[in-house]
Amino acid sequence: MDASTRAPVPVGYMAKRTERPSDDQMGAVEEVCSVSCCISTAPPDAVQHWQHNRLGFYADETLALGVIPDTEDHAGYDLYAYAMLPLAVAASGEMRELDHAEREALTQASGAVQPLPPDYQCLGWDVVGNSLGWVASQSFECSPLTCNGMARLIPTNRYGLIEDKARALAAAPAIARGPAEPGDYYVLQVWRKRRAGGG
Repeated sequence: MDASTRAPVPVGYMAKRTERPSDDQMGAVEEVCSVSCCISTAPPDAVQHWQHNRLGFYADETLALGVIPDTEDHAGYDLYAYAMLPLAVAASGEMRELDHAEREALTQASGAVQPLPPDYQCLGWDVVGNSLGWVASQSFECSPLTCNGMARLIPTNRYGLIEDKARALAAAPAIARGPAEPGDYYVLQVWRKRRAGGG
């Protein structure tokens, strides 16, 4: 498999509260912009909301913002968008083609997602797991770079992400074999809507 030739497939949007790492020794990380919702959280119950797709994301900005409770300040959330490489990394570190369930989930998610607006900035790449499989769990789980502090060992940018696709693919086997949750891992590109003032 020549993973370097694979193009990322847009898979959806998510509103999240972007947090700063509590550990000031986590490499260069200043903001946790990982795919996982473990540190920078989505709205309550967002990944269980019936309007999300098979990968746990939303088809457009309106749906992503629509699950924020009225009791919460919408201004406290950033809008993220994601694109996934059509491949998986086994717990052994071996890259493989997507299986039937993974292909179905990716096709369902990408088929409805709205085009990325021009005011989004690419922040980098994440390697994120799903331990239960796409039939049982319609969401990503662990982003070891930030959830497990692997950003101390693997170079990341200020967003807790790997700077480019080639480096993400090179790091993915070590991340999948690492001390994080077991299961298959996936390589995703992370985008964020520019904040007021350009941030």
